[in-house]
Amino acid sequence: KNRITVKWGKLLSGKPAYHLLINPSIGRGDILYEEMWVDPETCLFERYMTHYKGEGKIEVRVIYREENGFSLFDRMTAEFSFPRISLSASAQAEYGEYRLNLGLTDDFFTGKGDKNNEKEIRKIDHNQPSPPGEGKNNQQD
Repeated sequence: KNRITVKWGKLLSGKPAYHLLINPSIGRGDILYEEMWVDPETCLFERYMTHYKGEGKIEVRVIYREENGFSLFDRMTAEFSFPRISLSASAQAEYGEYRLNLGLTDDFFTGKGDKNNEKEIRKIDHNQPSPPGEGKNNQQD
């Protein structure tokens, strides 16, 4: 479990953001705490930082793009800094060629689709509850 404090901060663009401070309630190895900056309008995180013992940290920054009505990762950068062991590095990833809902009907998401397909999906994820009226994990919202 974590203890989360929310206050106001700013996104890299200067726009106001939720600034979450995430402190582990129980030990999580070398992690001291984490920070996340979240856009209050989109609920997307733009920046995430993990602080480690010995002044180490990893900072991840994400740039999104809109495509077909979805906010998708466009670029991600990460900066690694662990001064105690004289280590620093950076990484960058670019995302592209997304294929969104290709060949999937709305029935796939509503559960009204092919029952055989639904059983195949459930085989992969055994923790998924059964649809209402099926099985012992019958749950309703």
